[in-house]
Amino acid sequence: MNEFDELYELLEKYPVNYSVGNRKKLSATGKRLKSLLLGIRSPVGAYQRTDKSLNPNILKNTTTPEGNTIYKHIAKIINKYHPGFEFNQLIINKNSTFLIHKDKGNKNNESLIFTVGTFEEDLGGGIQLFHDTDVVKINNKHCCKEGLGPYKILKIKNKPTIFNGKIIYHSTQPFTDKRYCVVAYLNKIPLKYIPI
Repeated sequence: MNEFDELYELLEKYPVNYSVGNRKKLSATGKRLKSLLLGIRSPVGAYQRTDKSLNPNILKNTTTPEGNTIYKHIAKIINKYHPGFEFNQLIINKNSTFLIHKDKGNKNNESLIFTVGTFEEDLGGGIQLFHDTDVVKINNKHCCKEGLGPYKILKIKNKPTIFNGKIIYHSTQPFTDKRYCVVAYLNKIPLKYIPI
C-alpha cells in the first residue's frame, strides 16, 4: 500500500463534515461542500473559542489524534514530492465539485493540490484551468464564455502538484465514485504548525 492509499484509508475513517461560511456558492451541485480544515486558523471568521483548553491559533480538528495524524501524513507526502513547500493550512474536500473560482484567501499565489480516492482519473476528477479572458460573471457566478472550455486539465490523482490557484481560474472536472482533494497553502496568519 502506498502513502496515497494510506491517506485515503485515514480519511475514510475521519468524519468530514459540511463546510461553514459561503463556500456553498462554489458548489457545482448547489449543495453544501464537505470539507476538513486542518492547521492554523485563518483570520476570516475568527471567533472567540468557548473551549479555553484549545490553542486559539490551531483549528479544532487538528487537535484531535486523528486530525493530527492526517496532517502529519499529508506533510510527509508534501515533503517527499515538494521539499521546502511552505504551508500552514490544509483543506480536504470530500466528493466536492467546485465551480470556476480563484483561491482569494491564500497568502501566496501557489498552492499544492492532489487527490486520492477510488474515482477513475481517466473519466474525470482533474482540475480544469481557464484563461481570465475566457471567464465571465453571470448571475454572480463565474462561467466560461460560450464555446470555450478549459485550456488545460491537471491530472492530480496521487500527484502532488503546485499551481497558482490564487491567480488562475480553476474548477473541478466532473467525476464519479469517491474523491478527496487535498489543498495545502499559506493563509494570512504568520504562524506555522508543526505536528508532534
